[in-house]
Amino acid sequence: MSSTRRWIWTVRVSPRGLTQLVVLAADAPLAGLRVVGALERTSADAARAAVYAVHTDERPWCTIGTALGLTEADACTLLMRYIRRF
Repeated sequence: MSSTRRWIWTVRVSPRGLTQLVVLAADAPLAGLRVVGALERTSADAARAAVYAVHTDERPWCTIGTALGLTEADACTLLMRYIRRF
């Protein structure tokens, strides 16, 4: 493992929070879209940070795939998709 700085992201999505977002989207669609956009950007930033940490640690694809419950090829595809988002 490398000595790179680790960022730990904690996201808790409760059924109530999801329900509130759905209600917001129905009642104020533009505000709902703004919130969804912010969530997408935040999750994309977190994904890129995680991919960077995995890359820096030089973990083998078999380890990454096993940790994600994917094949090596699918894990590689997923991580590349995370890097290219937004």
